[in-house]
Amino acid sequence: MEYRELKKLLGNRLALKAVKTFRGMDGVGLNADLWFDGKKVAFCMDEGCGGEMRIDFYPHDEKEAEVEAFVKSLGIPAEHVVIDAKHSIDMEYDLEHIVNTIVDGMEEERQLRRKCKTKTLTRLTNGKVISWNRIFSPEVKKMIQSKEPELLKDYGADIAAFVNEEMGC
Repeated sequence: MEYRELKKLLGNRLALKAVKTFRGMDGVGLNADLWFDGKKVAFCMDEGCGGEMRIDFYPHDEKEAEVEAFVKSLGIPAEHVVIDAKHSIDMEYDLEHIVNTIVDGMEEERQLRRKCKTKTLTRLTNGKVISWNRIFSPEVKKMIQSKEPELLKDYGADIAAFVNEEMGC
């Protein structure tokens, strides 16, 4: 599931704050506070060493069951993962996957905001983001829209939105 879709599903009920990412021995690690209904309920930690993420709910708080019930109520379908030609599994979309999707999405947004300062970014109908080496302006937007079929013939998709406008850059 994409971060933008997940963000709409979660609304203001489930959020991560104080997110810190770092390079671990086997990938990216993270530390973050998990908030549910406006209250800090857990600490999330992935050491980036190939193991599972640890989500430690605070002992004085009885929210763990409520958070798990909320995640199940979202009705996110299992993700079909192909391991190799003969093996595949259906992975349930649990709280750990949601946390990872949020962190990945936040990182992607941060990178897009940085690029928005010096480039015009367009999101295509296939989800891909294309950057143009021009600072976004109404004139640049018109130019891209007028030459859209010619410029996008290699991508096989149309422009769905200008990221600069979506993000308010």
